[in-house]
Parts: sequence; C-alpha cells; structure tokens
Amino acid sequence: MTADQINKLSSSKVIVIGDFLLDRYIWGKVDRISPEAPIQVLKVQNEDSRLGGAANVAHNLITLGARVIALSVIGPDYAGRKILALLSAVAARWGNPFLNFKGVITDKQHITVIKERMIAHNQQVLRVDKEAENDDYSISRIAERKLLAHFRRYIKDADIIIISDYNKGVLTKSLLSRVISLSHRHNKKILIGPKGRDFSKYHSATVLVPNRSETEEATGLEITQSIDSYKTSANYLLRKYGLDIVVITLGQKGLYLQDKKGNCVYD
Repeated sequence: MTADQINKLSSSKVIVIGDFLLDRYIWGKVDRISPEAPIQVLKVQNEDSRLGGAANVAHNLITLGARVIALSVIGPDYAGRKILALLSAVAARWGNPFLNFKGVITDKQHITVIKERMIAHNQQVLRVDKEAENDDYSISRIAERKLLAHFRRYIKDADIIIISDYNKGVLTKSLLSRVISLSHRHNKKILIGPKGRDFSKYHSATVLVPNRSETEEATGLEITQSIDSYKTSANYLLRKYGLDIVVITLGQKGLYLQDKKGNCVYD
C-alpha cells in the first residue's frame, strides 16, 4: 500500500461485514511427556484473546486510520461476550469516531467460533476449534433482517464495503445478494475476501481477493508459477462472476492483480 493510499484510507469510512471470531493464544513450555499417553505436556505461561475473522479485518483497518462500521452476528456465549469486550477496548483506545459496532448483533441461535492456538518455544503445537455441531452456523432470519437494517442505515455514509467471509454462517446467500445489490444502488465499491468453492454468491462485486488454493478450488484450474496460469484463472473469475478486479494472493510470492480490461500487476 502506497503512502497516498494510506492517506486516503485515513479519511475513509468503511463498512466491514462478515464472520466475527475469537482467536485465543496459549503460550507455554514443554519439558516432559505425559505418563497417560505419548503426548507433550504444555505448561501454560501466558494466555491472550484477540479479535479474529472479520473482526480482525476491522481492527487492522482502524490501525491504518480508517473509520470502521462493524456489522456481524455473535452468540450469547463466552466468545461473543469477549468479542464485545475487545471491541469496546478498541473503541476506547482509538476513540468513538474510529469504531462503530452497534451493528454487531447477538443472536441466541448462533454459536461464536473460537480458534485456540497452543504455542511452545515459538512453535504452534496444536489448534483447537470450538464450533457448532454439524457445521451449522446459519444465523436466524430475524438476525439477518436486523443486520440488513443496520447495513441500510449506514451505507449512505460509507466510502467502501468490505465483506469478509469465513463461512461461519453470517454471510448467507440472501444477505450477500441484498448487500451487493444495495451497494451498487448507492454506487459503493465492494471488496470481498471469499471462502469456499461457490463464488456465485459474490457475483458483481468490485474486487475479489482469493488466495491461491481458493482460486484453484473455485475455478478447477491449477495455478503454476507462470504468469499465464494466473491470467487464465483471473480471466475465468472476472468473466464468470462479473467482477471488476481480481487479486490472487500468492503467499510469499506476492500477489497477482488483473482488471476486466486485461490490465495486470504481478508484485
């Protein structure tokens, strides 16, 4: 990101909508094997909770200077309450103009996902995910209507819409359809971090930012180290889903950006 882009972001109002998760980190040391089973025993030295998923996206934008309107659904559980407490702490630190989380709704039917990482000697040894049974995360129709009402309320003042999908139930197909349609009606640009193989739910977004494996899964095309393979995959996504720009993130290899006119950047 250039200095000019950061300066523009500092005066931007961004709606972030998506799955809010709780990231937990447990640090410790391992110096023995359990007598009960051939596994390591982690002696806990420190624990920390952080905003995860779309909530982390919101927090990162605030640190860059953006004013963020956060929209999501959480459960009436420990993780949901902790996320609200962390959001309150962020708002207190940066000031109310930088974070509005009145649109984070508590839904009694929803389960807030916790991703717990255990780390010993600077190396992750285990991750424990606390999620819904049978992977059923879908929010209730009532929560969906409330979320959409908040979106309608704030969209006029927003400069850009960021949709951060972690496939944990908040971004239903019907909600995404309405959010994208309303964004176009108000001439707002839509940037989406996708999840899963079905990209049809993101149709007509402005910018789609999948990683390499997500791109391969959605297109059925293998991405090699050649520019041609990046271009073929990007063209597929641009044409099939009516996008303006595709940004394929490539980990340590950087990223590949292409617009619908065929202009591309490989960085």
